Amino acid sequence: MLNGGGLTVGSGGAASSFTLATGGVSVWQYTTAQTAPVIGHVGPMMAKAGNTVAIDGRGFGSTKGTVYFGSTAVTGANIVSWEDTEIKVVVPAAAAGKYGIKVRTAGAADSSVYGNFNLLTNEQVNVRFVVNNASTTLGENVYLTGSVSELGHWEPAKAIGPLFNKVMYAYPTWYYDVSVPAGTAIEFKFLKKNGNSVTWEGSSNHTFTTPSSGTATVTVNWQP
Repeated sequence: MLNGGGLTVGSGGAASSFTLATGGVSVWQYTTAQTAPVIGHVGPMMAKAGNTVAIDGRGFGSTKGTVYFGSTAVTGANIVSWEDTEIKVVVPAAAAGKYGIKVRTAGAADSSVYGNFNLLTNEQVNVRFVVNNASTTLGENVYLTGSVSELGHWEPAKAIGPLFNKVMYAYPTWYYDVSVPAGTAIEFKFLKKNGNSVTWEGSSNHTFTTPSSGTATVTVNWQP
């Protein structure tokens, strides 16, 4: 209390009696016991293996535990620092893709899984993908997918898009700027989606080798 007194609340929630003088003020705070770690933020949410990311939250404790990227455990020297409210950890070597992050304390208490951390394939460059003559019907949009995680690994549900057809180009030309692995030979295709309906390009996959640095534009025609 403001006058320096104390108030005890029992386990059942009952408080001992006290007297508050006229015009007096009583202020108290109740803090629940932290039974499990809580992740509040991870940053950055996109990195490659070997980079360091920070996990902010509470209830981590002061002794190193384990950080999981999906099912891949990070321990020991790959945990740069461990404090009750922040952990700094080295991103493990794993297949590129999206991973949930979980903290397990030294006392074996688990946090909930946090978000979709994007583990990148390699150093990244920006490539503008452009497709000409991709006419659509009402409700259809054009998407991009390909052979690397950044393009969705050929999964329509993870395809990039919908692509744009205004400002830089005009319909039926569509485009999108994507961060992809530098100096890498990739294959890609465009597809049209309307709800659950998916229409793939025909013929062979498009191929392109990304630059080792800088930016690039690759332009193709829609293959019926």
